[in-house]
Amino acid sequence: MLMEIEMNMLKTSLLLTALLTAPVTFSALAQQPVEVARVSVSAIAAAPSVVEHAIAKLAQEKNATSWKITSMRIDSSTHATAILYK
Repeated sequence: MLMEIEMNMLKTSLLLTALLTAPVTFSALAQQPVEVARVSVSAIAAAPSVVEHAIAKLAQEKNATSWKITSMRIDSSTHATAILYK
């Protein structure tokens, strides 16, 4: 009986250890995106979607896998800046 209780406690300890270390292991293995380029796009009287499409086209040309729009200004013209990542 005592041996069975010790085995259950060991299993519980191992399970807790695995659950607590899994996020640390996963985050250590996850790769951080690498910056490919910083771009800016301007258009006269364009909707934000047009500017985003232009950023997507630049990302494709530079073989980027993702991008992050860092700023956008909309007035008589539209201007946006973005960082492209691989």
